[in-house]
Amino acid sequence: MKNFFGSLTLGLVALFVFSPVAVQAAESVNVFYKAEVLSIERSTPTPDQQTEQTLSVKILNGERQDETVQVTHTVSPEYKNRLFERGDKVVIIETPGIDGPEFFITDHYRLPSLVVVVVIFLLIAVWFARKRGAFAIVGLVIGIFILAGVVVPRITAGWNPLAIGIPGALVISFISLYVAHGWNKKTHVAMVATLLSIAIAAVLSVVAVYVTQLFGFGSEDAQALQLAGQRAIDLKGLLFVSIMIGVLGVLDDVTTALAATVEEIHKANLRLSTKELYRRALNVGREHIASLINTLVFAYAGAAMPLFLLFSLDLQPFWVTLNSEFMAEEIVRTLVGSTALVLAVPITAVIAARAYGKQQK
Repeated sequence: MKNFFGSLTLGLVALFVFSPVAVQAAESVNVFYKAEVLSIERSTPTPDQQTEQTLSVKILNGERQDETVQVTHTVSPEYKNRLFERGDKVVIIETPGIDGPEFFITDHYRLPSLVVVVVIFLLIAVWFARKRGAFAIVGLVIGIFILAGVVVPRITAGWNPLAIGIPGALVISFISLYVAHGWNKKTHVAMVATLLSIAIAAVLSVVAVYVTQLFGFGSEDAQALQLAGQRAIDLKGLLFVSIMIGVLGVLDDVTTALAATVEEIHKANLRLSTKELYRRALNVGREHIASLINTLVFAYAGAAMPLFLLFSLDLQPFWVTLNSEFMAEEIVRTLVGSTALVLAVPITAVIAARAYGKQQK
């Protein structure tokens, strides 16, 4: 418990150093509400084979709470499953119209279901990992707060993404490792290895982005961000940061797991030399990396499944799709992350072997 509170204190000091900045939100004439579908007034086909629903919905929050409004919702033939039914919870948007406000449905309201999924995950993590699981969740919450409450607002305020993103990644690593694993030699080894690996990932991402001539415009989200913001955001710098943050979670797994493995090998045979510990750590690390590379690649591939479907449609030559900035960003993101993970193994092995190995005279 002493280690936990010591780590938490250091984390709070870091939060103070990286205190949030106030960001003026862009003014919007649109208002969003939660609502419930009371009835389907009309559901008719249109000449172009779409289905047009006229719904009566009750607003559940905000200034218009308990008001009932009518909403028209049109669904294409291929999206019949997006037709709404009585009792559905939805998100509606109010926009100014010529004859007064107009209302449109934007999505299903699914936050309660997400909360259930999160609670199930937390319960399983704490049940299986006990105290370590609880501390890991605390570290995760603090890390998310730093990312969402400190790093993101400063980037939105016009800061250089690298200037705040790299220190932010280091602070998140520090807090997540020490809160989850305590203040001990094993965590010190993992922390040093993680810092060195993050530095390598930063260099690799900068080199790869410049060599491949990426500018951060590879996704529609990035383009929308540039148009929606009140200040110009360095999308290339944001790409650097996103690559490092993406590597961060898996990197912690590699360094902590390998450091713990070396510690256990050392406890099993206290007479093992530094060289022997390094050799055994590499053997374990190679097996770990073989599976982690697949995990990382397929995690990105799963997120990019619509892109793979585009390949099958033959809308343009394969090499043109492969050359696109969106595809190049995903390739660079995957390869830089995988390279950093591979290099983290010998780095952690060297540091752990020197920390635990018996020095030969």
